[in-house]
Amino acid sequence: MINSLKFRALSLLPFILISTLTCKETKENNLVHTKVSNSNCLPDANPYFLFLADIHLNTYSKDTNKGDDTGMNLWNASKQKIAAVLKQTPPPQFVIYTGDLPDHNPDSGKKHDTNISKVLTDLKQLVGKTPLFYAPGNNDALGGDYHTFTDNKGETPFSLVPSSLNYPAPNATMLSNPHPEYGYYSASPFPGLRIIAMNTIILGRDYFKDSHHEEYVPVDSKEKRRRSNTLMQWVGKELLAAQNSNEKAYLIMHIPPGTNAYSGNQMWESDSLLSVFRGYAKTYEKTITGIFYGHTHMDELRRIYDNDGQIQEIAISAPGISPNHGQNPGFKIVSYETKTFEPTDFITYYTKRTDTVWNNSNCYTFSGSYGATSSNIKDYLSTKPLDSVLKGMQKTYMVKNRSAGYDIGKGIEVK
Repeated sequence: MINSLKFRALSLLPFILISTLTCKETKENNLVHTKVSNSNCLPDANPYFLFLADIHLNTYSKDTNKGDDTGMNLWNASKQKIAAVLKQTPPPQFVIYTGDLPDHNPDSGKKHDTNISKVLTDLKQLVGKTPLFYAPGNNDALGGDYHTFTDNKGETPFSLVPSSLNYPAPNATMLSNPHPEYGYYSASPFPGLRIIAMNTIILGRDYFKDSHHEEYVPVDSKEKRRRSNTLMQWVGKELLAAQNSNEKAYLIMHIPPGTNAYSGNQMWESDSLLSVFRGYAKTYEKTITGIFYGHTHMDELRRIYDNDGQIQEIAISAPGISPNHGQNPGFKIVSYETKTFEPTDFITYYTKRTDTVWNNSNCYTFSGSYGATSSNIKDYLSTKPLDSVLKGMQKTYMVKNRSAGYDIGKGIEVK
């Protein structure tokens, strides 16, 4: 389906670095970075943000069993690690969470709602006063998996927590929220950067009516097209506004464009919407300096091409905290240039599902794994041949030292 568009998505992955650095500080560009205690990975000298996705919490399970979602043991250990990263010097400038709050049991009524409210509450407590940006995941709707963000009672996931938590973007400055019932908005952590949070569940292959724990009835195709077009038109307006204001823009989303190596299916339903997205990537190449997503649970990167075969943007994933796809739980921090906000490097932290404490030695960086010498991730990946990228992805796709059970070559470059 995407082949006719010459849209290319590259799922690749982080990079393995286990350095022999001892616990120390590094001083560059007037910044002082201190590691999480005894960690083997250091941020570069640039500011950075914390990037999380796919927690899939089951508060009714103490343990995290093989093939299951995040039990309380893993979540408690993860919170300790996240809190330690948030206390680093300097701390992350903001936090991005690209969706999927509860476990994969969307019809469990009260349990489903309890899991959603627990993650939303815990995330806000963890970040304190740090700006937090949330993009809806397919499991987050009250009605069930891939349901509309607002149900037929007019309630959203945010209805389950106090309004004082200020979702969807606590501690940030709201810029545009024209359709809160659809779950997308734009907000800013500080002047100069606009974060455009898309609800790409609307663009996906499945999209169900506004029901509350009821049967799965697809949204009428005409209404789905209307909502999809409204979303994409709004994204265009936001990018234009960012360009006119001399701002840079990050696009954050749950379901990315391209092919899912897990299933082999195209992520978005419409060729025309992919074409619009690629057009935005080309038109606003100097404005869009980052695209971030979740959903796949793997540590991926995707290269987005225009019709002339040129790489316009790089999309970066966060691996899932939930290990139910067989990968190790993980999350990352992403460093960025102070003026352009282009990502320069990232560190992926990971653990085993049975760990009660995250091992500080379990981490790897983009620069260390690929020997990157360019000033930012986009410049480096724009010059790399596919075979070279695949070697890195094979090593780290399932968040380091897991045997890849997926055809990760499927859809890597979609023409």
